[in-house]
Amino acid sequence: MDIQYKTSLKAKHLRITVKGHGEVTVTVPKGISAKQSEQFVQKNMAWIESKVAAAKEKKGEKITEYGFGTEFKTKLTAVKVIETDGGQAFLKQHKDFLGIYIPEETDISKPEWQELIKTQIENQLRREAKFFLPKRTRDLANEKGIAIGKISVRSTKSRWGSCSHNNDISLSIYLMTLPDELIDYVICHELAHVKEKNHSKNFWAHLEQLLPGAGKLDKEMKKYTTAVL
Repeated sequence: MDIQYKTSLKAKHLRITVKGHGEVTVTVPKGISAKQSEQFVQKNMAWIESKVAAAKEKKGEKITEYGFGTEFKTKLTAVKVIETDGGQAFLKQHKDFLGIYIPEETDISKPEWQELIKTQIENQLRREAKFFLPKRTRDLANEKGIAIGKISVRSTKSRWGSCSHNNDISLSIYLMTLPDELIDYVICHELAHVKEKNHSKNFWAHLEQLLPGAGKLDKEMKKYTTAVL
């Protein structure tokens, strides 16, 4: 089986993709060694083989696997999927990461386990977002002399943020997967809407005043998506 390994500066966790007629690509985050990548593949080989067979029957299928060894890095911590000797699955919050402990005999490729892992990653993003984003937004608003209303954090995938007619700010939990400068860009983008409610030339000029280099950061945002899970 031909497996391609692709290093990505944007990737947060090891990811296996099966598409086309069964082509397998392993996306490897910066800092993950070749040995770790190969071990990840070997642990999930049964799943890969089954998906390759299915993909040959359905061209264009794309599947993401959360397996033993998966590590999803968030802004403040990380979520790791760890195999245990037996017993029940459990969660444990460590100082530097949230551990999802699953018995080694578990068929982790089953939809219910994939959904469990995805849900726990979302929950971690939500906890971090509620802790970090409102304070960061208030700090930037105060720094730039902008009066805003309420700040809410939501599991929004359609947009990174929004500003209502009464200047309430809503932010997506998936901001916690972005670099710091892009988190600030999204927040400043919404703060600019307090004065300019549309995306006119006046809006972009105002945003550039609030955050010099905003135009360049806006182009950088196009490299990212909320569809990370």
